[in-house]
Amino acid sequence: MPRVVFTPNLLRHLDCPPTRTEGNSVREALEAVFVQHHQLRGYIVDDQSHLRQHVNIFVDGQPIVNRFTSLKQVPASTPLAEKLSKDLKKRGFRFVGPTIVYAHMQATGMVNDHLVGCHRHKVCAALR
Repeated sequence: MPRVVFTPNLLRHLDCPPTRTEGNSVREALEAVFVQHHQLRGYIVDDQSHLRQHVNIFVDGQPIVNRFTSLKQVPASTPLAEKLSKDLKKRGFRFVGPTIVYAHMQATGMVNDHLVGCHRHKVCAALR
């Protein structure tokens, strides 16, 4: 039975004890761990077999603060959202087109698209 042990670097951010899981492969074992530890949902196993927080890697862990002055300037998607969408599709996710991904980026604070005149723009920009 595989045993999954989290690195000290990850344990600084999450409370995940070593776990024994059922599984015939490392992939099955990791999937079982993701089910057991809901706080790992935002993490994936990257191409180098490292566990990492997936979407934040696309913005270097810092939110993108736009300075739009009218709603006509706010895009429905961006090249970054397209890149993230392609990456998620490659990893087997569905219904993650660039528009949906960009809406997710806005909703989770990865992108601050509040208009400069909005009272929330300055507050959200300070959360960096």
